[in-house]
Amino acid sequence: MTLQQLQIAINECDKGLLVFNLGNNRSFLYNKKWHPLRAIVNRARAINGENEATTDRALLELCIVLDYIRIDEVSFVNNLPVEINQDEIMIELKNIATILKSLTA
Repeated sequence: MTLQQLQIAINECDKGLLVFNLGNNRSFLYNKKWHPLRAIVNRARAINGENEATTDRALLELCIVLDYIRIDEVSFVNNLPVEINQDEIMIELKNIATILKSLTA
């Protein structure tokens, strides 16, 4: 799976074209939206001609492709990503700033 294949899968999800299980899903934050981890990675793997991966394997592959990953359990009510609000954006920015500060201290 490449970054380009991952972005294709994310774009499909953003348009509501990716079918995945509703309810609670382990998800990753990308472009201010929560995306279903396993469904996105498995779609990217399918584009690449690969078989489906377990959730843990999907997380590992995501770690290889992306520079920063934020994972959480998110509830989906439809087949669209869940957008975060301004307060959540500020929390994420503080978390990233803390990480960067620890790396440069």
